[in-house]
Amino acid sequence: MSPGRTIGFGGEYCNQDMWTECRPPRFEEYVMMLANYEKVVLDRATYRFNLFDLFSIHVLIVTDDEVSYGVADGSNVGTHQFSLLEVVRALTHPPGGAPWIKVTKAHRRVDPMGVNTSVGWVTPADIEHFTFSAASLAGFDQVWLFGAEFGGGGPSLSPAEVQALTHFMNGGGGVFATGDHVDLGVTLCGAIPRVRSMRRWYFPNPGPLGEPVAPDPVSAARHDTTRENPPGQYPFDNQSDVIPMVIVPTYWPFIFWRYPHPLLCGHQGVIDVMPDHMHEGDVMTPTGTDSASGWTGGSVPGGLGTTLNINGELIVEYPTLAGHQESPVIVAQADVIGGHITPSSEMHTGSTTPTVAQRFACIGAYDGFRSGVGRVAVDSTWHHFFDLNLVGDPSAPTPKNQGFNATAAGQDVLARIENYFVNIATWLTPNKGYFLLGWLVAVLRAAATRELIPLTPVMNDRFVLQVGDAVYADLLRFLPPCAILDFVIWVYREVAVEWPLPHLPNPPDPWATGQKAVAVNPENWAAAALGGMAVEVEHALYKQGELKGRAVQTLMHRGMVKGLTLYAQVQAEQSRDTLRDAEAMLAGFRGKEK
Repeated sequence: MSPGRTIGFGGEYCNQDMWTECRPPRFEEYVMMLANYEKVVLDRATYRFNLFDLFSIHVLIVTDDEVSYGVADGSNVGTHQFSLLEVVRALTHPPGGAPWIKVTKAHRRVDPMGVNTSVGWVTPADIEHFTFSAASLAGFDQVWLFGAEFGGGGPSLSPAEVQALTHFMNGGGGVFATGDHVDLGVTLCGAIPRVRSMRRWYFPNPGPLGEPVAPDPVSAARHDTTRENPPGQYPFDNQSDVIPMVIVPTYWPFIFWRYPHPLLCGHQGVIDVMPDHMHEGDVMTPTGTDSASGWTGGSVPGGLGTTLNINGELIVEYPTLAGHQESPVIVAQADVIGGHITPSSEMHTGSTTPTVAQRFACIGAYDGFRSGVGRVAVDSTWHHFFDLNLVGDPSAPTPKNQGFNATAAGQDVLARIENYFVNIATWLTPNKGYFLLGWLVAVLRAAATRELIPLTPVMNDRFVLQVGDAVYADLLRFLPPCAILDFVIWVYREVAVEWPLPHLPNPPDPWATGQKAVAVNPENWAAAALGGMAVEVEHALYKQGELKGRAVQTLMHRGMVKGLTLYAQVQAEQSRDTLRDAEAMLAGFRGKEK
């Protein structure tokens, strides 16, 4: 490690002379932190918090206009009401209680909840007057964009800012972006590569490169997801009641199973609910089609073949890596209930024009890692994230001023929606290899795994599978099954480069087309791989006392091979027994027929 630099236990690598120059650690630097973690952790009470800091996700949220990070007070619809406070709380207090998501709250102007006091300006935002640059993006794994200004309502990103954000994305940084109806959000998001072609940002005219127009907010064709309450009535403020809309997730096949996208894979099952709202935006794909969901809709001129001129630099919007060009997918769709009006309520202006029933795309995703760049997720509206849609609208009557918290059933819905927020952060995270390594080291100290790991040297080889079941169960306290599977398959793909292993699909996985995949139970398969890796990492940490650089990658690969070899042996034996019994039964029936 060069002089003048230090490893910080916030998961960053920092220059001591210029403390603002921090970035995520390289693999070797990260391994050094893990190797020395016992020197930092003094007791089990502080263990998980210090250790989780080593591999935390650093999220930068950027918003504009009248969006706040403070407590909504209901003074008017445009001020102090569009708050992201609950989103920040959900991200920083994820399931399991481990503080592994770090959030920095930035505002393009000033937070409307900021106030002048005797000690100066006090604001809920961490950064105000934010601009994008290489320096301001350094140290972050992903950026979340909540654009709320109309086109012409505020300054758009400068070409230099778009260029800086593009470099961040092409370097592996993740981006989540959303706006609302018409062109709300276009000044922040409309020019960003991939983001601009995965969602409609322009209204009433097409964008500068022919991007399609967003839906009208009050016409019969509006994207109105309001659900009735009471029966037969659809007032605007139903966006703040306990009745969510039910979305339609896209499912991808996994051998004999099927999975939603990892964004919608929750601890309690598939996440198929979202807050409803009178006029949402629209998600799309660049080509106007999506084979998995069957969706068709607007497209952008050039489709996947566009090259953008960004501040004088030519950028391939959707790059190709090793002959593969990744395309965005539609993660979920939403339904408009036809034939209802949406009356105005409190401080919200509705529409007296009856709706036309339709289905539209509400969540989209691009797995840029498969093409050498960062991942992108988009949502049809920030009303899926604002406090007034989650925990109540202060201007609405009781119980709508409590949102989903008004009932126990509503609180269960809220937990599922907030699981979606955490999934966004998890899915967008780069550097997945060392991220999984961090989780493995963390759960090695968890109760169930801690009891089994010391027994490994004196048990037979198949005991590793039992360890894997414990590791998998411990990980489920923090991560849903799709996220765990996503991490394990990432390592499997690395191993498959060295070993002639069968293809294993990862939902959604366009690479699976035309390839014969191995028939496995995904949870059991992942648990076996985790068991082997956990045993190898445990041995290196507590028998050898150190982890060394890139050798850790080899360590994890060796552990995966061990676990999956044992899994394959057990599956082969069970299959032979099943085949033998089936053939005996078949022979008996045939003998009777004779």
